[in-house]
Amino acid sequence: MTNKTKQTDLSDILGKQQDSESEGSIQEICGFDKEINIVDGIVKEGKYGKYVVITVQNKDGEHKVHSSSNPIIETIESLIKSNSFTDNFSIACKVKKGISSNDRTFYSLVGLKE
Repeated sequence: MTNKTKQTDLSDILGKQQDSESEGSIQEICGFDKEINIVDGIVKEGKYGKYVVITVQNKDGEHKVHSSSNPIIETIESLIKSNSFTDNFSIACKVKKGISSNDRTFYSLVGLKE
C-alpha cells in the first residue's frame, strides 16, 4: 500500500469524472479560520482515491463543498462512524491550512464542537 503525502487535487482523484454536487473546495468556499457548521458529509471514491462531499453552513448560507485532504477525509469518516450527523444538528469548526514537515500544504478541520 502506498502512503500518499502529497496534497492531491480533486480533479486528479476524480479523473475525467466531475462531482456536480459540489460548489467547490471547502477552502475556496468557506475560507480559513472562519466558523462553519458541518451538517452532513459523505465519503466517495474517485478514480484515484477518496474524497468527501460536505454540507456546511456559514454566514452566506448552506453549501455543498468537497475536499480530498486526508485529515478532512479522516475527520468526516470519524463523524460518520460515531453517528454525529442527525436531523437539525450541526458541528461547529474552522478550516485550517497547515504545512507538513516536508513542506506540503494540507487542510484540516479544527475546533470540532458537538
